[in-house]
Parts: sequence; C-alpha cells; structure tokens
Amino acid sequence: MTTPAVRTALQRLVASGWPQPGAPAAAPLWVGARPPASRGAILAILPTMLSRFDDPGARLLRREVVAQLAAVAAERPAWLVIGLQHDSDDEQGIRLRLEAELEALRCPQVGISAFSLRCWGKLYSTNVAIAEAERIGADGLLLLDDDITLAPDCLARLVRQFGQMPYPCAVGAVKRGRPYDSRAARLLFRMKSLTRPAMNYPHACCALVSLEVVRGGLSPHHHSDDGQICFRLLRPGTPEPLAALRLIEGAECQHVVGSGWRGTLRRLNRMLHHHAICMADAPYDSARFYFRHMLFHGLWPLAPFDSSHGIPRGMGKLAIKGIYFLWFSVVVGRLALFGAVRQSIGEVAWGSAGSTAVSDK
Repeated sequence: MTTPAVRTALQRLVASGWPQPGAPAAAPLWVGARPPASRGAILAILPTMLSRFDDPGARLLRREVVAQLAAVAAERPAWLVIGLQHDSDDEQGIRLRLEAELEALRCPQVGISAFSLRCWGKLYSTNVAIAEAERIGADGLLLLDDDITLAPDCLARLVRQFGQMPYPCAVGAVKRGRPYDSRAARLLFRMKSLTRPAMNYPHACCALVSLEVVRGGLSPHHHSDDGQICFRLLRPGTPEPLAALRLIEGAECQHVVGSGWRGTLRRLNRMLHHHAICMADAPYDSARFYFRHMLFHGLWPLAPFDSSHGIPRGMGKLAIKGIYFLWFSVVVGRLALFGAVRQSIGEVAWGSAGSTAVSDK
C-alpha cells in the first residue's frame, strides 16, 4: 500500500503539472457606489462575461436575485455586486452599459454596484468581491453563476439556515439539472442521475459561505471555487465530515447539463482536471475522503460499494465509475508526467469551442 508520505509527494507532482494562472490585465473599474461598512451583511457576487451580459436569461436572473435579496434585507443587510469580465478596449462603452443596468435594477432595499475586469476567470471576480466583503465587515459571501434559475424563496432559505449553522460554514442550493437538447447531454444527464458524482456539498453556482472560509481570496490556480471551499471545510476523521457543508432542502436552483458531444466531452475532461488539482493541493486525509466517499463512491474495491438503491443499480454505478476512473487516471498520469519534467500541460479546453481552463472563458 502506498504510504501517505509518498501519496503527498505524488499530489505535489500532479499539482506542479497544472498551469499557473496569469494576473488580471488591470484593476477592477467600479461603477456606482461601492458597498459601505456593514457588519453582519451578506454580499452577493454575480460574475458574468461581456458575451452573456445581454442574454435574456442572465438579465432575468439579475432581476430575480435583486427581488430575493430584497426579502433577505428584512433580516440582515444585503448588497449585490455584478462583475463584468471582458477583453474589450471600449471601457467607456462597458461603463455606460453597467450604469444603465444598475439604474434598471435599482431597489431601495438592496445596495447594488458593479465593476468591470479585463481578464477571464470567474475566480478573479470572486476575489474582488471577497476583498470588498472583508472591507465592509460582511458575515457571508453569496456566490452565484449567471446561467442558473432560482426557485422562489431560494436565497431567503439559504440566509436563514446560514444563521443557524456553526461558524464557519457553507450552505448551498440543491441543484436540479435539465439536459441540453442533444443526445450527448441526455446521456450525461442519465449517467449523473445514476452515479450522483461529488454533488453532496454546496456548489458555487448558488452558495452562501462564511467570509472566514474565503478570507484572503481563492487561488486562481484551481479554477474551481466550490472545490476549494469544500476542502477548506471538509473534516475527515470526525463523526460528521460534511457537518459544515450543507445543502438546504427547499432552496433550489436549476441549470442546464451538457451541450453537444464535443462540448460535453470537453466539459467532463476539464472537470476531471479540476478534481485532480483540488485533491492534489489538499491534505492527504481530505483528498482520500473526497476520492472514496464523494467523487468515486461506489467504485469498489477502491471505494465503498453503493448498495443503497439495490445491487443491480450499485453494479451499474460501479461500471460507470470504472470508466470515469480510467479517464481520471489518464488525467492524473499526464499531470504527474508534466510535473516530473517541470512543465505544465498548457490549456485545457472547456465546454465550448475556443474556451479554455486557463482563461476560463
């Protein structure tokens, strides 16, 4: 059996094969009043890209977030920050679009501000929001993606449960997927419903996290905000390793699963790289728990067999997890090989053509 010390050396090797991110081209340019000092506040960050800014779904979500935060404001102060990431030279045009959007979203119960940031990568916008939350003395950071749909009362349920949790913690909405209109997406959706991959903790498409958990910022090296939060709060070896990570029943969000064949395979490949890097940078005990009980639960004999829904379904899960593990092994082996020669693997394509894990477009 491989010893923890050797495993830790392998983790470092794998991590060194992943490319280091570049810094943003410039500091964020703020539009509107910045959040004032407000102890106990909830600061929500909603990053988006210039190509999605005028998308009807993204616009509708921004209005729904403001409406739900207005209900939250009766219990504690709430502030929404919109982060617009781009690679445009037209800073003035971007400012005018943000000013118009802030005017359209104006709500007396909720403070709203925005910034533009000339770079790609959601975590850069998240780190701007973390710095703002630290500056104003907020209690929690609400992380949102711009491609989800919120169920009624979702954010209020998160805030209420957040106030009852031990500190520090993270609470998240239950994700309800619906497949994209393609064979690849429908197949992926059915496989995910059978295997339930690493979904039993808050995901950053809609999660409220204690500021203490993310203080100082998240590492853009990971390209995964929820993975970093999960490992910071995971407590292996305790009676309840996931006690500080809770999904809140009744708080739901919906998202689209998959795309075409090419995009779906690219997305799966990048997600495997994310899992590998998060585990490589984590303490050995945390990485081992994540592998056995979250990412590859059911992959007997490397992880416990899952008979909770009967032996036949457990065998089906084992078969799919086995294929997934073979792919994961190739990813880890390639990262380790590049790390051994002190090189990085370069860009890893994301779901759509032309997007990459490094740029996180």
